Formats: sequence, C-alpha cells, structure tokens
Amino acid sequence: MILRNERDESRIFKVDIRDVSVNYVPIKYPKYQPAQLQIKPSQKQFWRVLNAGADVMLNIQLQYDGGVQPIKVVSLDGVPLNSDEGSQSGSPITKTNILLPPAGRAEFIILAPSSLRWMRVKGRGSS
Repeated sequence: MILRNERDESRIFKVDIRDVSVNYVPIKYPKYQPAQLQIKPSQKQFWRVLNAGADVMLNIQLQYDGGVQPIKVVSLDGVPLNSDEGSQSGSPITKTNILLPPAGRAEFIILAPSSLRWMRVKGRGSS
C-alpha cells in the first residue's frame, strides 16, 4: 500500500499537504473520504505500508463496525518491534494507530470483520 501527497494540477502550488492518496486514489481535504478496500470476512492480512509523501506525517487507523480497530504492528522501517534493534526475534505490538513519517514504512497484521460491510483505512496527514 502506498500513501503519498496527492498532486492537483489545477493548483498554483501543485501540492496541498493536506491532500493524500492511498494506492493513488485521492483522499481530498477537507472531506478526507477514507479509502475503502475489499477483503474477505474474518481474513487476516499482512500489510506493508509506505508513506511516499515528502513532508506529511500520516496517522493510520483501521475502522469498521463503527470504531477504530486494533492493528498488530510487526515492524517499523524493516526493524522488528521488541527486537533490540534487530539483534533478536521481535514480537508484535497491538495499537490503534500508527504514526508514519515521510519515507517511513510499517508492517502490520489486520483482521477483517466477520460480516464484511465495509472497512476503511484512514491516513490523515498533519503538517
């Protein structure tokens, strides 16, 4: 998955740091309509996410069933969590959001809802 600043050719300065895209699908400011991804009910998936933006910190959340869901964070920038900087096996940490800096990568495990209606991934930027 790629999260990045979204270019808008109609603007004079081309990039508004508040506009981002998920896999090249724009999420425009001020509505921030979250990206919707398809996944099978109750399926676990391993995701590797890149913040390809130049100057935006992203706060990533997984939402469904009316609330923010837990994410099992496995590694940040390729280094397993709780691994003493990669010198031993790591263990995941359960969180409800991930702050991802420019050029940052996160690897995490998500679980889809059992009765899938929709699932949203929010990647809201902050300047």
